[in-house]
Amino acid sequence: MLMRNTNTTRNTNCWGKLLCAALAAGAIGFAARPASADERRDHDRHDNGGVRVGVDLNLGGGHREPRYEERRTKVWVEPAYRTVSEKVWVEPTFRTVSTRVWREPVVNIQTERIWVPDRYEERVYYRRNVFGVRVRVTERVLIERGHHENRETSVVVRAGCWETVEHQELDSEGHFDRVERRELMTPFHFEWRTERVAVERGRREPIVGLGLDWDID
Repeated sequence: MLMRNTNTTRNTNCWGKLLCAALAAGAIGFAARPASADERRDHDRHDNGGVRVGVDLNLGGGHREPRYEERRTKVWVEPAYRTVSEKVWVEPTFRTVSTRVWREPVVNIQTERIWVPDRYEERVYYRRNVFGVRVRVTERVLIERGHHENRETSVVVRAGCWETVEHQELDSEGHFDRVERRELMTPFHFEWRTERVAVERGRREPIVGLGLDWDID
């Protein structure tokens, strides 16, 4: 408020000085030319005759438009992306299932040719001797003669046991699916841009006009 009042006072003093200067100039012009007897008589005859001094004081204001200029600046441009939707094939998925099973023993049959000796058998029977006495007699009798034969032998390669067996089961069948992904359109970069920048703001400017007009008859 103090600055605004000070400016108003200054403007008033300035305009007052201009008005005084205009009046002084008119007075000087009036006094610079002496009046003749005819002019005095004419002045006496006509009330509107003589020296006419006109002062025109115009106090107003104008608007000054803002001033702009174009400037080129280097700016950073972020990358631009777009969302792309496409149809893709999804492979089937499987899961692993564990099962406990019994494994039979693994036996290897081996064949071997061997000799089988004579086979005898003891037989007991009774008979009477020369004295007519009944006696017990043991006699060794050949039942089977010696010979060769093939004999098979079982050899255990792996004993029977429980085992955990894993197998694959289908979890999800293969199918087509729509997948969205982001695709780069414009990579990040610098670029030059022209901008219109206000250099000076618009404002109102005071205008003082002073006009002097005198007519000496």
